[in-house]
Amino acid sequence: MKKTTIALLAFLLAASYSFRGVAQIKKTDTTVHKPVVVKKKHRPEGCCNSLKPCKLQSPINIYAEHAHRTTSDKYQFNFFSKEVFNPDIDPGHTKLVYNYTSGEHPTTVTLGTKTYRLNQIHMHNANEHIIDNKQHDFEIHMVYGNPDAKPLDLVVVGIVGDYKDHTNQMEFANQVCAAMKKAIDCKEHNPKEHCRQTIDVGSIIKSGAESGELNFPYYSYYGSLTTGSCATGVHWIVKQKPVTAEKIGLETEKYKNYFPGARRPQKFEDRGLQLVLEPRK
Repeated sequence: MKKTTIALLAFLLAASYSFRGVAQIKKTDTTVHKPVVVKKKHRPEGCCNSLKPCKLQSPINIYAEHAHRTTSDKYQFNFFSKEVFNPDIDPGHTKLVYNYTSGEHPTTVTLGTKTYRLNQIHMHNANEHIIDNKQHDFEIHMVYGNPDAKPLDLVVVGIVGDYKDHTNQMEFANQVCAAMKKAIDCKEHNPKEHCRQTIDVGSIIKSGAESGELNFPYYSYYGSLTTGSCATGVHWIVKQKPVTAEKIGLETEKYKNYFPGARRPQKFEDRGLQLVLEPRK
């Protein structure tokens, strides 16, 4: 009887120590294997959001007295009749994407040995390029080249302007603004529609010439995109004198929400600025 009792006590004592050991192991395992959450720091991408200053950025303040005046034009444009655009309606950055089809003569610009094809037209709610300290209602950008090219290589024509009453409906800026409004209205009523728009791109040259040099004074300099990554690789052509466009509603908050605002002017740095006075006579 005593032997049985002693054996039972020994068994219970061993079991107790075993249970404590398992509990301690489990507790230790829980502590050791607890997942560690590492917080990733947000790192801005591109020069538009970079905490460090980037060089050769756009837009810039433009002053006529700081520009090298010349009548020699290095750009050769080709315009072909009326062009069809596919609207890309995006709150904050709406675009008219050039609907190029095989066999057509695309609207192009040649710089040196390179030819750039018109890709898209978009606009900003205010002028990005400040010319002689004057503010305007909008700035239209005609983007030539391949936005997916690495490194970036584009030609962009910038046209600043104001909304007015009773303007010439056939002016290029009027056609762009009208196409933008029609495309937005179309997408709002029927999102599945293509809502294609037609613009006479050649109307940017009042003489209606299909090819050659621009027939208006413009500034030329090297810079960057003003949205997205703000990557450099942009040959800028900025029309010297502002244009006008009819007040059709784009000046209201409803439509302004479809376009980006203006990036603040960037440092001019050590780069050339040309004022091409009379490229075409």
